[in-house]
Amino acid sequence: VGYEHRQMMVRLTAGAQAEQDLALTPRVYKSAEVRVEGSRAEHKAWQRNYKRFQREFLGATLNASQCHILNPEVLDFENDPSGILLATAEAPLEIMNYALGYKAFVILLYFSYTDQSFSCRFMAQFSELTSPQRDEDWAE
Repeated sequence: VGYEHRQMMVRLTAGAQAEQDLALTPRVYKSAEVRVEGSRAEHKAWQRNYKRFQREFLGATLNASQCHILNPEVLDFENDPSGILLATAEAPLEIMNYALGYKAFVILLYFSYTDQSFSCRFMAQFSELTSPQRDEDWAE
C-alpha cells in the first residue's frame, strides 16, 4: 500500500500567506511473484554503481556519512555506452539522516550522472527522529 503522487504549484507574493489542506489518496501496489537470479559480476557492478549513487545523491560530507539508505534493493542502475549512470527506484527510498535528525521517504523521479554532470529530480517526505540523545546533541 502506498499513496498516489500529487504535485501542486503555489505562488506567493511578498508578504502573502497560504494554507493548504492535503489528503493522501491510498494506492495499492501489486506485483507478481519475483524470482531473482544474478551473477557475481552483476552483483559487483551493482555494488559499484550503488557506491557512486550514494556519493552523488547523498554527498561526501561528514553529515552525508551519517545518512543511510535503508532499502537499497529497490534501486536499479543502467550504464549507457556514453558513460551515463542512470538510476531508478521501484519504490520510495527510505533514508535515515542521523546527523540532522530525520527520516526521508524519497520518490526518485530522475537520476543521471557522468563525470561532467549530475542531474536528479525527486519528491520527499520528511519526519523528525525523536530520541533523548538526538535532543541532547541538538541542544549543545
